[in-house]
Amino acid sequence: MLPGTASHANDTLPLLRAVTRRLVVAALERVRVTSDARLSVANATFYMLLDVGVGVGPILLGIVAPLIGYANLYLCMAVVGALALALFLVVAKTEKGAR
Repeated sequence: MLPGTASHANDTLPLLRAVTRRLVVAALERVRVTSDARLSVANATFYMLLDVGVGVGPILLGIVAPLIGYANLYLCMAVVGALALALFLVVAKTEKGAR
């Protein structure tokens, strides 16, 4: 690559960072909806699972990536994200109806 030129991959990094930060903020806002009596449990659970995901995720995906290729890995992660979003919407709707 020539000096002074930008790749398209580097152009998308700020966008990905912004989207990721917004998703984390949304999850933190969801924790705050919890009652005061269970706030510490919700907070501890959120950060524990965040640490597990950050620690274990790259190891597992690093093992899987050479086996299925990066294109299929990204596709699988997109499916996992879509399933997580669908599960969140179902749970949020049932909790809203229960109130």
